[in-house]
Amino acid sequence: MRGSAARYPVALTAIWLAALIVVVEAHAEIEFAAWELSGRVSLEGRYFPKTGIDPSHQSSHMTGIVVEPKLYVENVEGRSATLVPFFRYDSADSVRTHWDLREAYALLYGKLGEGEWEVRLGADRVFWGVAESQHLVDIINQIDFLEHPNGEVKLGQPMVHVTWASDWGTLEFFGLPYHRPRIYPGRGGRLRFAGLVDSDRVEYESGAEEWHPDFAARYSHSFGPLDIGLSVFDGTSREATLVCAPPACDPRGSSAAPPCLHSVLRANSPVWA
Repeated sequence: MRGSAARYPVALTAIWLAALIVVVEAHAEIEFAAWELSGRVSLEGRYFPKTGIDPSHQSSHMTGIVVEPKLYVENVEGRSATLVPFFRYDSADSVRTHWDLREAYALLYGKLGEGEWEVRLGADRVFWGVAESQHLVDIINQIDFLEHPNGEVKLGQPMVHVTWASDWGTLEFFGLPYHRPRIYPGRGGRLRFAGLVDSDRVEYESGAEEWHPDFAARYSHSFGPLDIGLSVFDGTSREATLVCAPPACDPRGSSAAPPCLHSVLRANSPVWA
């Protein structure tokens, strides 16, 4: 499954670029009102004063580079497209060297009745429950565990995201056609579990595996100082169950535990002040 997960950015990039070419050819005379190219490039270094759990494979230091450009284009009608690729190189852990499409979507919007509608089609990142330290309701995107285990960094998620906003609140619907499994650090990674996790051997409860369609909906509104959010999710969990059985529990062993992903139905109604 790791091979499938690794091929995902390549496949989505090809699809996104092909769709862009088709749109440009179909609207050869389209006039762009604005465009912007931005991003970040950073060099990083880490040093660990203590020896790792597997000294024969783990280094005391590492260097890396991160490249994350962002392209935004908008036509005269206000419709736009956003592309945010991401690449990291890590000198110590080959698994942590990875790339992704954080965002690659088209944005359409208009008026409907008393409110406004918005459609995002492609890959995007959605943040729910940003005020919570554990983000218990934040289940749309898979976290990028290779970047940091705190769950703050997310992988791009293919989706159809429909929003309708009016005076009585915001209603959102999500169609998620593809599940992205969590990729764990390799043997050379320092911020990893004691036992290794084999991201190639992902086990799904659903027979459709990563192609099981997931659905989510959310209603949010503000009442003075209170913000409420009612959400429901039906699909494959983003967090895997790890069954650590010997010899997979041995940090110096050659075996690794397979991640198990279960189907879940979850509803939440948090309130923030």
